[in-house]
Amino acid sequence: MSFPSWRDWLFSAKAFLASMLALFVALSLDLPRPYWAMAAVYVVANPLAGATSSKGLYRALGTLLGASAAVFLVPLFVNAPELLSLVIALWTGTLLFLSMLDRSARSYVFMLAGYSLPLIALPSVGAPETIFDTALARSEEIIIGITCASIVSAVVFPASVRTVLGGRIVSWFDDAGSWADEILRGEGASPATPLKRQKLAADVTGLDLIISQLGHDANGRDIVRHSRELRGRLLMLLPLFSSLADRLHALKADGERLPAELSNVLNDIADWLRQGGKGEAGDNAERLRGRVEALQQSDPDNVGWNALLFRSALARQAEIVDLWHDCLTLRDQIRSSNHAGPWHPVFRHRRIVGRNRHYDYALLAFAASSVIAAIVVASFFWIFSGWQNGAGFVTMAAVACSFFAALLLGLLIPKPQFNMLAMLLAVNSASFIALQDRYSSDFTTFANEAIAALAGIGFALGWTLIARPFGAELAARRLLRAGWRDLAETAAGERRTDHEQLSGRILDRLGQLVPRLAAVEDRELKKVDGFAEVRLGFNVLMLQTKRAELRGSSSLSVGHVLTGVSDFYRSRLKAGQAIDPPDDLRQSIDDSLATVVLENPQADRENVDALVGLRRALFPEAAPPANWRDPQALATPLQIAAE
Repeated sequence: MSFPSWRDWLFSAKAFLASMLALFVALSLDLPRPYWAMAAVYVVANPLAGATSSKGLYRALGTLLGASAAVFLVPLFVNAPELLSLVIALWTGTLLFLSMLDRSARSYVFMLAGYSLPLIALPSVGAPETIFDTALARSEEIIIGITCASIVSAVVFPASVRTVLGGRIVSWFDDAGSWADEILRGEGASPATPLKRQKLAADVTGLDLIISQLGHDANGRDIVRHSRELRGRLLMLLPLFSSLADRLHALKADGERLPAELSNVLNDIADWLRQGGKGEAGDNAERLRGRVEALQQSDPDNVGWNALLFRSALARQAEIVDLWHDCLTLRDQIRSSNHAGPWHPVFRHRRIVGRNRHYDYALLAFAASSVIAAIVVASFFWIFSGWQNGAGFVTMAAVACSFFAALLLGLLIPKPQFNMLAMLLAVNSASFIALQDRYSSDFTTFANEAIAALAGIGFALGWTLIARPFGAELAARRLLRAGWRDLAETAAGERRTDHEQLSGRILDRLGQLVPRLAAVEDRELKKVDGFAEVRLGFNVLMLQTKRAELRGSSSLSVGHVLTGVSDFYRSRLKAGQAIDPPDDLRQSIDDSLATVVLENPQADRENVDALVGLRRALFPEAAPPANWRDPQALATPLQIAAE
């Protein structure tokens, strides 16, 4: 366990200073529960000034929305406690569901609005005539805490979101450059992708929350667009690295050495990428791209299997060089204090990954429903037991269940693994101490309220463990099935206008799959290579896009391949497991390759490359197509395939 850094100590001191300031202001205004202002500071406190202000703003909006709902609903249902409990549970669960659909800082509005209603409404059911005053006081206390936290964060040694984003980018560049170096030098050129490499996808998708905070950072709004462009290109690099590793592995499958000219280019690109976050764009991209293009023009009449793999590897290298250049120039734009100058991308011939996300609505709805059920059960226990302090029990159960259900949203703090425990300890400590403007020695009330709060948290934890026992394994399986369904529908042509959206969902799904795969024990799931299906998905998209350029038997043969891919993934969905692709599909791909290469080997380079990619993704261990080892012997099977 690492000791806190000086930045962590500084953050702790700033949070304490802000909490004392909020408590002083609340006491000065003679508010009924000034310790709520103190607790609010620790809820919104964040080491980053922009994150604190955005989180505070969204918490204020959520609190006001929840307070308004309390003022409206309590008088309506106060004489029907069971119905009021159900309404509160439905409100909290519905808004929690909405919060889990938004992975930006805006999700906090819905989450706070959800559990602010029970926080304000339940303690007032015994005196409904005071609900407006209570809601107003709570809103004032919380807004005071938010304001104090934002002021202290912005004035006392402020830390910007932009600084953290720059650090994350450099770290990602270093990791990606290290992986690329292993691939390009042949050490990591294997078709299987270890989990530590798949983690790069999760790291990139994790940039979303940081980017969403930039608009609230000083001078941060002007780099939001560049940050989103960078995120899309970083995601696009991952399947290209994996694809290049696969092609190099295939070229060396028979123990053969790579051609000397290819090895030289690979080593030079590796030297550039190995610099990671310290690398510079300069004229490296143009020089390396020129060398790759020169190799692409060599021996254009060779249509043997190894020649197709060779050209596919070169195509991936050219794309990686262009994307890396774009990433470096975007990094420089984000670092620079002047963003007025135009940015010109080099990587243009493919669409960049869209911002579309994959949502498992069923699991999210189940998580929200379990929170609804927990609040209903806790409320009914309070009602029928007659527990005087039961409102605190239900309130803390609602708050804790909401946090436990939304753990996957992520929080930007110094020690993410301790965030939940630290925040609960800080907020509950402030509440239990209950500092006010006059001393009260009612120990019985204090003890009952403390017991109710602790019991509510314990109930929420136990309920979550019982109501959601399936954990990461079911989520991982559902992610895999969603990917199979997308691929089946896209290969069948059912989503002709959904290509950019599908590319975004494919990689977003991979980012969600990675942490689940690390947590499961199932051996079959452990074998999953997330990038293989990502590569296959992009090849299917390429064939659907470029198939219109083909004519005659070439178009028919590609259509037959896409139908076979769709049928294969539908069979996986039907079987409910990752069955192996049929040999007929491999033969269909081989026949289509022969037909396309024979009819127009130069004009159909992208279609040929996509077919090669499909074969490698589906049949990585299969022998090369019959007679394709010898280019001179290719004429006979090509003629047969074309007939």
